Amino acid sequence: MKHAAAFACIKERLPENLRGNFSVEPRYKGQPEVNGTVLTNNKLDSFKPDLVVHATRNATNIQCVFEFKFPCYERHRLDPMNSLGVKDQLDGYGKLAKGCRVTLVTPTGLKPYEGY
Repeated sequence: MKHAAAFACIKERLPENLRGNFSVEPRYKGQPEVNGTVLTNNKLDSFKPDLVVHATRNATNIQCVFEFKFPCYERHRLDPMNSLGVKDQLDGYGKLAKGCRVTLVTPTGLKPYEGY
């Protein structure tokens, strides 16, 4: 429910002329460093970031990736990177984001991911 509320807020506040530059929860497949990335519906070996900034009306020309985390446990709230699988997930998204670092969005603020 927190993700749905965040996505609704983003869509509501985006200026009309920028809406073609964002995708919410697109699913990508491929090896960006080798043969590029395509949109897919196949879950196997694919990436599904929460929010992607991309070239106008070209979701495969990825500029930045944002991942939302709403940790339930207090120790993960302080550092969502301690949640199981988060580092692997962000490393995968790092292969997609060519223009900027993957950014983790949490209730405590924005945190650029320094891995990959």
